[in-house]
Amino acid sequence: MSYILSSSLSAMVLRQMPVARSMVMATRQSVGNFHTSHHGLNNKSSSSLFSDITEAKTTKLDAIAEQANKVTAATQNIDESADDGVVLTEEQRTQKRLEVLRKTLKPEDDTLLQNFYKEQYKPLVAVDSLLSPLKKQVYLANVAKFGFFMNGESVKLDDGKSYRLSLKPEEIEVLEPSIYLKSYRIKSSAKKATLVTRLLNGLSLKDAINQCHFSKKKIAKELGEVLETGITKAKEVELDANKLFVSRIWSGSDGRFLKRQEWKGRGRMGVITHRYIHVRMILRGEQTKLRLAHEKKMKAEKKKAWEQLPSEPIRGVIPGLYKW
Repeated sequence: MSYILSSSLSAMVLRQMPVARSMVMATRQSVGNFHTSHHGLNNKSSSSLFSDITEAKTTKLDAIAEQANKVTAATQNIDESADDGVVLTEEQRTQKRLEVLRKTLKPEDDTLLQNFYKEQYKPLVAVDSLLSPLKKQVYLANVAKFGFFMNGESVKLDDGKSYRLSLKPEEIEVLEPSIYLKSYRIKSSAKKATLVTRLLNGLSLKDAINQCHFSKKKIAKELGEVLETGITKAKEVELDANKLFVSRIWSGSDGRFLKRQEWKGRGRMGVITHRYIHVRMILRGEQTKLRLAHEKKMKAEKKKAWEQLPSEPIRGVIPGLYKW
């Protein structure tokens, strides 16, 4: 036996046929997924459970329908009737499901919200966005040949032609793979943070994390947590975390300070300033290490050898007496 569910017919069946009430409710529950999906397509507020920021980015109706079906599947045990026995409308039942689901579902379980985050925070590949297609081919061929970008060297592409690319030092540094890390507000001062940042500058990523674990400074714990996020981001951009090192690290003031009164003797008063800072750092990989080693070697080769001036004696002035 099947029932055609409409607003007037279902109400009449429930009033006049109390015996068939359970069968009607079971049939309405079986088509609940279709009604919820239709409501999710028409109502924009059901596309995301935590915020409406995904409405501008999400345009696929299938994703919205799938999210609405998950809402229905997770709340099948919700009573579809009110306390006084009145049957709820489709919109009221959907709102009731969303209220229960907001209390139980976590942000990481919202697929639309997570997809929005991935689109907003995609890693920026400098080679793709800053170089033309031909310069990109020449740059990648140069890096594949020397292990890093050798400025002014000619390379041969697949078409058989040789090309030479010259870049400024600032441009070479921007094009190299790097990871930018930043911290939240830290309850410390820049003077205290400098003691730790000078220790971590130039160390490999793993060594810097170990130094933060065993350091007695209070800020070292926060810096260690920031460095650990670099390992996760390295996997996202397909970089080897074992070859990363701290290229730059600095600290600065982070907005407004908190202040309170400090009472002193003889009716005097001072001000205690609670300072907050942020820490920023840049991690670089093996390509930068090879380039820095090559530049250091070339600088040593270009350095002129020390020569004794002809106007001065070789041994200098010999004193007449010993100096004890």
